[in-house]
Amino acid sequence: MRTGKALEWSARRVSCGARRACGEWWARGGRQPCSLGGSSRASGRMIAAFIDSCTRSFRPLVPAYAFADPVSATMGRKCFVRYRRGSVTVPIAWEPGLTAIVELFVPAGAGDMAIPRATRGTADYARRIPKLRRAAYIDPRDPRTLDAFLGQSMAQLSQLEWRFLAVPKTDGKSSA
Repeated sequence: MRTGKALEWSARRVSCGARRACGEWWARGGRQPCSLGGSSRASGRMIAAFIDSCTRSFRPLVPAYAFADPVSATMGRKCFVRYRRGSVTVPIAWEPGLTAIVELFVPAGAGDMAIPRATRGTADYARRIPKLRRAAYIDPRDPRTLDAFLGQSMAQLSQLEWRFLAVPKTDGKSSA
C-alpha cells in the first residue's frame, strides 16, 4: 500500500479531477476505481459496449455523409471510434466513468492550432469540438445508457454540424 509522498505524487499524476477517489484508487494498488465496480472486467464490458453502441449510433455517417466504415481502438482505459472521409475525421472518444466526447478534425489552415496527435504524414490537423448539449447521462454500471447518450449526440451533431458533415459537391464539369 502506498502512503505519504507516494500517494500524494500518484494523486497528482491523475488528470480526471477526482483527486480523492483517484488517490484512494492508487492507494489500493492501482485497481479500478469504485465507480467501475472495482474490477477491470467491468471496465472491459463497458468499453466493448461503447464500441458497439457508438458504431450503431453513428452509423448514419457512412451512408448519409459518405464516411468510411468506423475504426475502433483502445489505449489503456480510453477507447476511440473514428470515422474518416478524405481529410476529415470524426472521432468519438470515451473513458469509463467520464462523458464521451465528439471531435471534428480538419486540415489546419492559417491561424489554426495544429494538434500533434492528429497529424497524418506531413499534414497538420486542427480540432474543433461541437457544442453538443448533454441530454442523457452514461451510468458506469449500465451499458444500455450508452445507446441513449450516443444516439442523442449523433442527432445533435447532424443538426449542428450539417455543413461540416455534408459531402463536398462535384459538378462533373472540367474547366477548360
